[in-house]
Amino acid sequence: TWSRDGDVFAVAGDGGIVIYDGETFSQKVHITLEPAIPVLTVAFSPDNQYIAAGFYQADTGEDLITRARMWQVNDGAEVMSFDYNGPRGDIVAVAFSSDSSTLLMDAQLDAVLKWRVNDGTLLDVFKLSESSVDYYGVVFSPDRLSYATYSKFDRVRIYDTLFGEQTAVLG
Repeated sequence: TWSRDGDVFAVAGDGGIVIYDGETFSQKVHITLEPAIPVLTVAFSPDNQYIAAGFYQADTGEDLITRARMWQVNDGAEVMSFDYNGPRGDIVAVAFSSDSSTLLMDAQLDAVLKWRVNDGTLLDVFKLSESSVDYYGVVFSPDRLSYATYSKFDRVRIYDTLFGEQTAVLG
C-alpha cells in the first residue's frame, strides 16, 4: 500500500510490516508483531504520520479479540490498539478519514467500527445489513460525510458517517 503522496509504501505479511521509502525503495522501518499474526490490511493516514493494520484473528495464545493497531510511520512506535470486545471477526479493511481523526474498521462482523484516532475511543458500530454478507472493504469519502463498503456479491453500499444509515446501493 502506498501513502497518498507516494513518499512511502508498506508491505505486510505474516508477523510484520515493512515501510519503504517511495523514491529510493530503501527500508525505513520494520514493525515486528509479537506474537506473529497475519496482517490482512494496512492503510496510511492522509498526513503520513500513522499506519494502521488489521489482522486475521488466529489463535495466538492470547484471547481472541477483534483488533487493529496503529504505529508512527517515522519510527514504527506503536501508538494505539483499537480493541473491540464484541463479536470477533477478521479485520479485512481499515480506512482513515481525510483529516486523520477517525479510523473505520471492516471486521467481517456485518458492521463497521468507527474509532477516534487520538484516544482509541469506539465512537460507533454501524450495522451494515440484515443478512450476513461478507464485506471486503471500507473507504471514506473525501468530505468525511459518507463511507462505502463493498461485498463479495459486487454490491457497493454508501452510508452516512454520522448515523450509519444506508443512503445508496450500487450494483
